[in-house]
Amino acid sequence: MTQPEKWGVFGLLPVWIGIFIVSLMFTQESLLTDFDPHQKIHMASMSVAFEKDFTLEVNRILEQDTTNLVLHLGTSDNCFCELLARQHVTETAEYVKNNHLQYQELLLDKHLSLLTFISSVPAIAIFDAHGDLAYLGPYSAGLGCLTDISYSERYLVNPPLHGPVIATETKGCYCQVNRPI
Repeated sequence: MTQPEKWGVFGLLPVWIGIFIVSLMFTQESLLTDFDPHQKIHMASMSVAFEKDFTLEVNRILEQDTTNLVLHLGTSDNCFCELLARQHVTETAEYVKNNHLQYQELLLDKHLSLLTFISSVPAIAIFDAHGDLAYLGPYSAGLGCLTDISYSERYLVNPPLHGPVIATETKGCYCQVNRPI
């Protein structure tokens, strides 16, 4: 290869890298959605009975107590965002089991009564040592639900002292589950 050919090839490399970065930024922005786009969960959680009603519904479905329960909420469709979050979900499940907590999974499209409380996946509900709801919302924010931008781990380790955290105002890769017509 002659000197001008080498400069031509190496001159195109920064252009190619620039195009790649711009494309990646565009793709990332198009995948980021609101966890609660219509503020449905936010509005429902303002009810005084929200956490009690959610806990009772989980008790009814699982037919078990919610003491130290970590509940993964997903769908049977395995939407793209659930696939991206699979490693985070697996790591969370392993942490829960290694720390002698209960772990269960529920599919929102199979338990439609839960859509009253939450309709975006992947999501997690964490119940404390008293069986009270400590956290309900996404595993994390950002593209891919990566563990370094996680919400759920902090509530697994230290549940809030004064009522549950209902995380609704975040952007990430989430799929909406809708009631069938």
